[in-house]
Amino acid sequence: MPGNATAVANRAFEMLIRSQSLGNIESILTLANRDQFQANITYIPKEFQRKPQEPFDPEYMTELFAIGY
Repeated sequence: MPGNATAVANRAFEMLIRSQSLGNIESILTLANRDQFQANITYIPKEFQRKPQEPFDPEYMTELFAIGY
């Protein structure tokens, strides 16, 4: 049973972070619109599974940028 409680707590935490993130994005877009700034949003699809080979990995960053662009 303790494993189940941990899974529920982890899922609740994930949902909290997601909800807060979506709220932050909405606030940013609303403020940008109000102040007549352009705001662009992108995301990294779940299919992108590559991991950096080192803390500063230029090839990884270039690929990540290309996908987001």
